[in-house]
Amino acid sequence: MSDPASIDPLVFQPFNGGGGKRLSCSTVTANAEIPGTQATPNLRVLVTNGGAVSAFIRFGQSNVIATLDSMEILPGTTQVFSVPFLSPSGLYVAGITEAGTTKVQITAGVGV
Repeated sequence: MSDPASIDPLVFQPFNGGGGKRLSCSTVTANAEIPGTQATPNLRVLVTNGGAVSAFIRFGQSNVIATLDSMEILPGTTQVFSVPFLSPSGLYVAGITEAGTTKVQITAGVGV
């Protein structure tokens, strides 16, 4: 686990005016495409878990799945990730929980 990153709103510039994707996570993996991520250099992804249980997420292509060994996003925290690759198609995120449900907000942008 890592400490949540401090987000400076003057540095992080979200795409599409802050439009993102809300992913509902449960004990069964689910995935969704993150808007604005097609072939974007220096991409950052802001992930916020507003729920009461941890979410485990993984980035990838349309077939990506999350497991309990994926990156943990603690409840009530925000993390920023650098996406290490360019893809001709959009970037997807998958999420799962160990128990219960949570919603994870994902917003793509640049900066931080």
